[in-house]
This record gives sequence, C-alpha cells and structure tokens, in this order.
Amino acid sequence: MAELKKHTLLLLTLSFLLLAKFIFLPVIDWQNTMISEIQLLEKKSLKVARVIAGQSSTSKTNLTLSKEVERGNKLFYSHQAPSKFKLTQQKMVESLLDKYQLKSQNIGWQTPSELISLQVIRYPLQLRFSGKTLDVIKFIAATETFERNMEVNNFNLSLKRQDDSSLGYFNGKLTLNFYVNSSVKSINHQDDL
Repeated sequence: MAELKKHTLLLLTLSFLLLAKFIFLPVIDWQNTMISEIQLLEKKSLKVARVIAGQSSTSKTNLTLSKEVERGNKLFYSHQAPSKFKLTQQKMVESLLDKYQLKSQNIGWQTPSELISLQVIRYPLQLRFSGKTLDVIKFIAATETFERNMEVNNFNLSLKRQDDSSLGYFNGKLTLNFYVNSSVKSINHQDDL
C-alpha cells in the first residue's frame, strides 16, 4: 500500500489519461460527428426549403412548357411507316389538286432528311402541275390551313395569258415538305422495301 501512496500522482495521471482516452475522446468524436451531420442536414433542409418555395413557379413554368411542346407537336405528323405515310399524303395532295381542278404532270417523293435538333424527319414531295392561276392560289392557301405543318418550298412558276379579266394560266413546280416526329428508328426503314 505504501508503494501505491508513493505513486499516487502517477496513478491519478494514468487514470485521468485512461478516462480521457476511453470516455472523453469518444464522446468528443461523437459530438463532432453529430455536429457535422447536423450541419449537413441543415444545408439539405435549406435546399429543400428553397425548392419548396420555388415549386409554384416551377410548376407554372413546367405547365407553360408542356403546353408549348404540345402545340409544337401538333405541327408534326406522328411517327409511322414511311410507305404508309407517303401514300396517305400523296392521296391527300392528289385529291386537293382534283378539288381545285389542277392537272398534275409529275408527283415524286425526294430523299427524306432527319432534322436532329427538332427530332423530326422531313419528307419532300415534288409536284409539277398546271391550271388556272386563281385555282393555284386557292390550292396553296388550302395547304396552309392544315393543322399539321406542310411547308411550300422551291416554288417555280410560269404564267401565261393574263389580261384585265383573268390571272391566266399557271405551269410550274413546287416542293411540299412534310414533317414527321422521328423515333429511335433510322429513316432508312426496312418496311419501305
């Protein structure tokens, strides 16, 4: 016992160090970990609060953009087999020519091209036709009334027999571009064969 009394100071120091090592330091480490987690949660909470605060404006913007995309998509034909699409559109154009008493001399599809930025495929249809100039004007005006976009392009014409009472006769060619929503398929579809 006398030996222990001699080393009391050392034993107290050793017990203090053991207490510090196995009790105080783990508690301090745990507190530091908890403080870091709390700070991280506070940052996340702040971000969530910002998102929630901006949710109404985000919802309004999303709704506006959805409406614009829907309006834009109505301009394009829905994706379908190229042969079926071409046949349908060619019949429609031929009936429109008949309706306005125009004579088609040549109708031919050109090579389609993909417009990657718009995610659409452009199908050009070249027409050579003739008729009264007034009927041609009505025909072109009719192509503009369709809900789906049909672009009149490369318009070459020749007019003859115009006078004070008549616009005369038209002979010429134009290209109608039809735009179809593209899909993951390429424009060289196998169903065209």
